[in-house]
Amino acid sequence: MLVKRYGAKEASRVLARIVGALVDHGEEPVAEALEAALSNGRCDLLSLSKCLHDPTERSRSVEVPEALSGYRVESGRASDYDFLLLLGDVGDAS
Repeated sequence: MLVKRYGAKEASRVLARIVGALVDHGEEPVAEALEAALSNGRCDLLSLSKCLHDPTERSRSVEVPEALSGYRVESGRASDYDFLLLLGDVGDAS
C-alpha cells in the first residue's frame, strides 16, 4: 500500500518513520493509530501523528529488571565525536 501511494523510495522512508514511532511510543499506541488510519482508508503519517501526539500523553515508563537497575545508560550526541573528525586517520602510523 505504501509503495503504491508513495513509490518504493519514499515508502521505505515512511516505513522507517513508522518504526521510529514504535521506538518512541511503543507497539500498542502505534498499532492502534495504524488500525484507525487504515480503517478510515488512510495510509499517511499525518493521521498517525495526530493519534500519537496527544497533549495529554504522559511519559512512558518501563519496568527495569532488578539485575539491570544498577546500570546507568547515557546517550551521546553526534557533536561529542567531532574531535575524531579533527584527528583524521591516526590508525596508520607507518
